[in-house]
Amino acid sequence: MYTNEYNLGVDPQQLIRQLDLQPHPEGGWYRRTFTSPAMLSTPHGNRPTLTCIFYLLDENHLSRWHMIQSPELWHFYKGAPLELITYQPDTPLLQKCIWEMSSTQGRFSRQSFPAKPGSVLGASVLFL
Repeated sequence: MYTNEYNLGVDPQQLIRQLDLQPHPEGGWYRRTFTSPAMLSTPHGNRPTLTCIFYLLDENHLSRWHMIQSPELWHFYKGAPLELITYQPDTPLLQKCIWEMSSTQGRFSRQSFPAKPGSVLGASVLFL
């Protein structure tokens, strides 16, 4: 169980079991909760137009750099600060988003983050 100020009140391994999460190919843990029946033809084959997953990134994992083929919308619910970095290959800029709980208001510093197709992104848990 985390022993820092960002304690979830539950052991991450217990949460992984409760939510039936599996290892994610880019790191962390996930479970798909929705897949649209509508399909979209892409250069990489047919893909659902929308999927939704639970995703947990614990202190022992990174979300490795990977290029996304479809839009992604990240949400932060609870835990240690999370750093999400995106790179658009058609620009020379990196975009960094750090999510954390507001210590005074108990709210999130940012609730969602959209990533565009073709973006390269990665994430890690921050322990400041």
